[in-house]
Amino acid sequence: TGCSPPPWPRTPGIVGRMEKRLPYGTFRHTAIAEPGTHNDLAEPHSPKDRLGGNAPSPPTLLLPLLTCPNPPRPPGCGRIRPFLLAIGLVGAATVYTWSHQNNIAVDNSLNSASDVPITSSVPASVPETATAAKYAAPTNPTTVQAKGKGKANTMAAGLPSDSRHNHAKAALEKLASRMESKAAENNADTTKAANSVKVADTVAATQTDAETEAETETDSAPHIVFIMADDLGFNDLGEDSTDLSEATIFMTTLREGGLNITRYYTQSSCTPARAAFLSGRYPGLSGMGYDSRGSFQPESPYGLSLEYELLPSYMKSLGYSTEIVGKWNVGHYMQEYLPTERGFDQALTFQTDQMHYHNYTTYPREDEGTWVDLLLGYAGQNYQTADAVDRVYSTELFSTRGMMAIQDTADAGDDADPLFLYLAYQAVHVPHEQPSQNLYNEEVDGWRLSQTSYSYRKNFAKTLIALDNAVKLVVEKLISTELMANTFLVVASDNGGCPSDGSNNYPLRGGKFDAFEGGVRVPSFVYSPLLPAKQRGTESNALFHVTDWLPTLYAMGGGDTSDLSEDIDGVNQYDHLMGSETVARNSILLSMNAWTEDNAGVLRTNDFKNSTGAMIVGDYKFIQNQVWAKRYSPETSSAEKCSCGISTGTSGSHYLYNVFDDPYETTNLYDDESYAEVAAKLENLLREHYKTAAETGSSWKMTSCSTSHAVWAESGYVTPFATSDDDVSSDDSCS
Repeated sequence: TGCSPPPWPRTPGIVGRMEKRLPYGTFRHTAIAEPGTHNDLAEPHSPKDRLGGNAPSPPTLLLPLLTCPNPPRPPGCGRIRPFLLAIGLVGAATVYTWSHQNNIAVDNSLNSASDVPITSSVPASVPETATAAKYAAPTNPTTVQAKGKGKANTMAAGLPSDSRHNHAKAALEKLASRMESKAAENNADTTKAANSVKVADTVAATQTDAETEAETETDSAPHIVFIMADDLGFNDLGEDSTDLSEATIFMTTLREGGLNITRYYTQSSCTPARAAFLSGRYPGLSGMGYDSRGSFQPESPYGLSLEYELLPSYMKSLGYSTEIVGKWNVGHYMQEYLPTERGFDQALTFQTDQMHYHNYTTYPREDEGTWVDLLLGYAGQNYQTADAVDRVYSTELFSTRGMMAIQDTADAGDDADPLFLYLAYQAVHVPHEQPSQNLYNEEVDGWRLSQTSYSYRKNFAKTLIALDNAVKLVVEKLISTELMANTFLVVASDNGGCPSDGSNNYPLRGGKFDAFEGGVRVPSFVYSPLLPAKQRGTESNALFHVTDWLPTLYAMGGGDTSDLSEDIDGVNQYDHLMGSETVARNSILLSMNAWTEDNAGVLRTNDFKNSTGAMIVGDYKFIQNQVWAKRYSPETSSAEKCSCGISTGTSGSHYLYNVFDDPYETTNLYDDESYAEVAAKLENLLREHYKTAAETGSSWKMTSCSTSHAVWAESGYVTPFATSDDDVSSDDSCS
């Protein structure tokens, strides 16, 4: 079936404890203590036409929202969004702030990592406050002169003054009304209702500031804040979620006021997705394509090849200040692989796939290791262990650090370089430990869980609500510092969610580690007052891949993409984000894994027929050697028992889907003779990618546990553990 009951018992009702480490080294979560608790599709064109080429043009970037593929439609298709969000949405749902908002709390007397409890005590609630904000946006097209190379970048006009103010007022009134009505519906408790009404009042109270703030113009390159969520599934964000539509109120509102990228594709797991984002290259063609569950471990002596220049380095060439906060996950065994060696000016990162939210240790059980995975980095200096960083809930910590970067940029005034902030949250990856009250307060936020009854889904939802509240605070900081008017904000997930971990991709098929839509098609949107008015509150169904962000953000920052390496696989989508109807790409290599690890831990190159891969061309997707996966509705036992990445069936299966008309992958066309030409074309294209992958090879190496553990035992931290490959001895003592 592709998903089976996990081969280990759960221990429900224990906060912060996780179960025994799997052979692949990945986390499983346990529930936080809770009380009680094939359609027939029409084919409008011939198979040959739907591939592109001489066929009718693929859908333009922005079709009218009433134009949709034939049923079944993806969620939200054919429905005009009810309103647009204006930049004045500063006070939305503000009920609390945290005491560390302007700086990272430090405690030099903090005990060693082994003495830090698995979950820190939850901070007391802080007084409810309303955050004042000012609203500013350019009125006319502005020529943006990027620093460094001096590339000009013409920005689109903002809304005219009167329209913009009406736009802001309508958005704020809509959200205030929505939250007040939801509070009345879901909160029988008088206190809960009162708190939610206060949120609505806070939103309404900001209207005056939003309507009266004078417009400003800018002659500097735009700031770029890229927020990457971890394991956020297709069914986890927005009003179309089947059971958590209220969990992401703020991000949903941002998306409704921005440009929603409905056919956004990524890789099916964390490390390949981040490698693709940072390098602009398909992982299978850049040494990072060997992707099975747990292939990249804390002790892995490899990373994204140093021969590739990465996104932050390109942004620095345009004069940007570059900072990463959160998950790195593309190599750390030598210092040369750390973020500040690859283009980031500053970094506060955990290097591995997962850690505890409260004390940042990497292993599921304290008795298996207490190494803290958190490093500080500054360009031109050696890395630092984060001894002085207070152990607060990681979503809170990362948001605070991100807001510091924003504040520093604002404080520098006219002398500030434009900011590129990569905010790579741990959320909503397991383990779903209880969030801090600063980001999730049961009394205030509990009603947002009312649509789901399964405890594992509720535990996930608390992590998700905390993320939503954190994103709101980051946006508020952009607004209060008056940077938002000249900022592009991007939100995207790294890969599909794992249903048994609480995230969900329904109605798409499969999940994390799958080439089916549920593993690779995820939420993504752009919000900015710099988007032309016609782009705001709209959806794009043009193909967009995670590799596209490198050239797109480079162009967004004023760069000439002809300066980029000719070998990158991403395409520049900036013009399309800004309203061009020209389609930038017609195909995507979704995966290519040409390797298998043998019993001796040696990676062997397979022949093509035994390799796994998937690609999209036009409206069609071809998948080779994928184990079948279900569509997992969140309110089912099959979703809770699914084990992502553990294959229980046999390989050798091939699939062909028209994913434009059949996004739920209900009808396999591979054995249909009328689609034989389509299947052959996609298979041959995949074979060509296989040749490149086999020639490039894989960077993967077996874990070096004895070497790494010996180094980490001295500091208590996950750090680089080699100065050259000669220092590394591969072994499998970790499992």
